[in-house]
Amino acid sequence: MGYYCPSCYAYLRVHPEGLYPQPREGEVLYAKNGDPVCHICRKAFSKLGGHIVNCHHMTQKEYREKFKLHHCTRLSNDKYIEKMRNYTMENYDVVILENLIVNGTKTRITPNRKMPKRTIGNGCVIKTQC
Repeated sequence: MGYYCPSCYAYLRVHPEGLYPQPREGEVLYAKNGDPVCHICRKAFSKLGGHIVNCHHMTQKEYREKFKLHHCTRLSNDKYIEKMRNYTMENYDVVILENLIVNGTKTRITPNRKMPKRTIGNGCVIKTQC
């Protein structure tokens, strides 16, 4: 066997199969653990959207258009989606009531908006809108 860089070693620990078959256009291939496979590099990631942005320098919208995926196609593992759903429900007052529903004002993050830091009950630091 050869030596692997830390990134490849960490990937192979989660996905010992290595690279997966090339997914067809319009289809998303999922690894055994439910991770979606990238159409470009054939690796599987629990959050494929983040991988696309950071490694291939394209937006999720550009990726979906290039590989003819429906705009609602999920690019995350079911376990990750469930984890985020649970986090949202546990912190409903902060996530939904304070950050999203603010009498019709824009509450989404944009490149020009600065996000001050704020702590919540469990000591975690989160960013809130201005």
